[in-house]
Amino acid sequence: MAQYGQTSNEGHYRKIQRIPELLLKEEKNRENYIPKVVSIGPYHHGKRELRVAESLKPMALELIVSGDKEKEDYYYEEIEKNIIHIRNFYEQDCTDLYSDDELVRMMLLDACFIVIHMEASCIERDPQSGRKKMTGFTVEKRTGFTVFALDPSTVFRDMFLVENQIPLWIVKLLLTSRYERNKSKELLDRYITTSLFGDFPAKRNLPPWGNDQEELHLLEAFHRLVVFGFVHETKETCLSFIIGKFFCFFEAKERTVGDSNIDLESRVSSLGRSRFQSRMNYLTAGAWGKLFRNVRNEGDYAKRDKLKFINFFHSVTNLKGAGIHFRPNQTLSLKDVKFESNCIFGKLQLAFWRVSTHTEVFFMNMVAYELSPQNFAPAVVTTYINLMKLLIMRPEDVKMLRENKILCDMLGNDKEILKAYQGINTLDIENTSIFYEVKHKIQAYRDRKARRWIGELVNIYFCSPWTFIALLATTYLLVLTTLQTIYTINPK
Repeated sequence: MAQYGQTSNEGHYRKIQRIPELLLKEEKNRENYIPKVVSIGPYHHGKRELRVAESLKPMALELIVSGDKEKEDYYYEEIEKNIIHIRNFYEQDCTDLYSDDELVRMMLLDACFIVIHMEASCIERDPQSGRKKMTGFTVEKRTGFTVFALDPSTVFRDMFLVENQIPLWIVKLLLTSRYERNKSKELLDRYITTSLFGDFPAKRNLPPWGNDQEELHLLEAFHRLVVFGFVHETKETCLSFIIGKFFCFFEAKERTVGDSNIDLESRVSSLGRSRFQSRMNYLTAGAWGKLFRNVRNEGDYAKRDKLKFINFFHSVTNLKGAGIHFRPNQTLSLKDVKFESNCIFGKLQLAFWRVSTHTEVFFMNMVAYELSPQNFAPAVVTTYINLMKLLIMRPEDVKMLRENKILCDMLGNDKEILKAYQGINTLDIENTSIFYEVKHKIQAYRDRKARRWIGELVNIYFCSPWTFIALLATTYLLVLTTLQTIYTINPK
């Protein structure tokens, strides 16, 4: 029953957790964990402010079964057979409020709502007008179309919440009975990517569905996307090959960031269950211990001095002034952060992100998910947020990342983007080994004064055609003045 959330060791169940109390201490952050229009699962079920969406769920069920009583009974039976596993997904005090029949119906109605929302959100665009044929959450009836009074953007927002989830296998059950397997996977993948990136990566491919590591719920599927990104085949051009061979004389061959995470992930997956405090201890003390052991194993004790860079990092504008350029990566993975340099320039690759009104909500729930006692993920999103909070300290930093196509502004204001990132509470917890190598390379690059001076020279005097022309004019006048002075002193 691994696909239903039971782990393979000791019969433990992964749970859909509540938000840790430590994250709820700040009153201003509490609303980011609470649904606004629709409840999914038992944690917020029955709230008065969510009754509009609740009244629409039976209509969603009717759309799914289309009056077919046998199909509806089939869904009931499949869910009822696993009702014990479903109860184990949630905190016991919450599911005890509902009988088996009530919980089965809740799961089915919520799954139908999600599937209909997926279909309405992923409708093809009209080739003539370029607009979607239907907008919002739409129900087709014989009498025409009835548009539900729900804001589609807010429904997306509620799907990001930790406490607003149901087991994903129930959603897949409806999808696979409604479409062929390839078509159902395409719809789910498109919904996940559209929710985060809009239509930008519509033609990219997600990794195939696995049987051993099924996502527990929709938020976990979102987490898998932002951590592992898309399937991408790197294509090396002739020019990049020549440049890489040329600069190998100046720089050692760099390892990818992903390779540095393999040992950590295998170590984390082998850990037993832990409490919230032990989870934080692992992310702080445990990661530090691993880092120092690696230093000792390499036999280079001088590298300990480099640890100072962890508390001494630079913003985007400062790095740009030192000759470091910024580029988006190809996978859209948050952990796919790489730094490459040659004798003159440096290049830092970061993940593309579409900053919207719900970015802060998404990342705060991702942080809560990664800090869950039942989750053994290596806190990639939490560490990425801490990195971005170091990189963007001023609106000028945001502007530079926008211009380099790393941040896509859906808010219309660089200050709002800065506020969104700086407002995400990570409790200053991170996995220091994830971006250790990247930070180390950046600090090593900046420690070489000659390279930094060249970068600053190019950034100041060659950043635009006008500064270059001004430099040429100044140099020309300086040469003329020097020659005039020489001929004045020595006319012969």
